[in-house]
Amino acid sequence: MHRPRPDLLLLTLLLVFGPVSGCEKTSSLDSFQARQGRGLSLAQDLSGQITAIRFETSPLTDADLQLLGTTTALRELSGDAAQVTEAGLTALGGCSGLQSLQLASCRLTENSARSIASLKALTTLTLTDSPELTPELLGCFSELPKLLELGLSGTAIDDTCIAQLPKAPLRSISLSRTRLTSAGVQAVAAQYPSLEIIL
Repeated sequence: MHRPRPDLLLLTLLLVFGPVSGCEKTSSLDSFQARQGRGLSLAQDLSGQITAIRFETSPLTDADLQLLGTTTALRELSGDAAQVTEAGLTALGGCSGLQSLQLASCRLTENSARSIASLKALTTLTLTDSPELTPELLGCFSELPKLLELGLSGTAIDDTCIAQLPKAPLRSISLSRTRLTSAGVQAVAAQYPSLEIIL
């Protein structure tokens, strides 16, 4: 009995049905697995999807964030974003399942702040040492419904930021090395009676 060649059968299937959805994405994300242990650590779920990435000594780049922006499985992301531009930060808007975002040295713009603010599953947001984070940009995050922890150390926020703080029931906020006065800190404490304030 004549049997069709496997390579021709595969070619026929590809022509009829097109490439299997997600194959290109998976192979691209494999690049993070190859870098594991070299300044980067990651966690995966049982299906092999990356759910957490920590850029420990390897800095984040626009290319990293644009690639990660194609996956909804990512739950945690942390790293130094000093080399990241608006294009990279804006790409984060595609990570709709992200729950914890901890970035240092962000060069925030209104567009990138709004992109981060679109991540409605966020429970932890830390933007340490990001002087571009002003009271005005902080207002972009005021509608994050699930936010519990907010890290603002080393940013340009001041006493005018109180009205811009998230409406969610925050549990913890980091305010060291900001422009808040003692009166401003007291006003934050009054707005969130059970809040842990880290100075």
